[in-house]
Amino acid sequence: MDRKTKTRRERVLEHLAVLRIPLTAEELDHVVGAAEREQLPLLEAIDRLLGEQAARRRDRGIKRRITAARFAEHKTLETFDWKFNKTINRAQYEQLATGDFIRRHVNIILVGQSGVGKSHVMQAVGLITNVEFDAWAQYLGDAPLAMAMLDRLVDGAVVIKIKGPSYRANRPGDTTP
Repeated sequence: MDRKTKTRRERVLEHLAVLRIPLTAEELDHVVGAAEREQLPLLEAIDRLLGEQAARRRDRGIKRRITAARFAEHKTLETFDWKFNKTINRAQYEQLATGDFIRRHVNIILVGQSGVGKSHVMQAVGLITNVEFDAWAQYLGDAPLAMAMLDRLVDGAVVIKIKGPSYRANRPGDTTP
């Protein structure tokens, strides 16, 4: 069949396949039918057509990146105990989770004592380093290099300091002091 003999529906399905958008004929028919019944504006119909597919692709991408990061445990902002330390600004971390700081090319630096929840919230956001500023010289074995790296990292960065009790020290059944 050439372009003239194919139906518009067949051409749209072909275009979707070429663009590697995994939309079935039934899904297309469902959206087209709803658009006709509800007299949807064109952009609304396109949004319905592509929105779910885009959401699925985003979700698969997130899962793939989490797997590639090889985190020891799966941490999310939903599983973080926000009631344990009232000084932590939940809205600030939820904003970080949008990833807008990446678009704006802003570094985020989270500092605080051991056990206050830095790793959990930053793993939930997707970035992590667990070395205090003071320890970088020893960690890298070169104080001038550590200072130069920190200077560049901190320049223009948002530094968030978490204070409060240690989650690990107060975990139920934990016998460590």
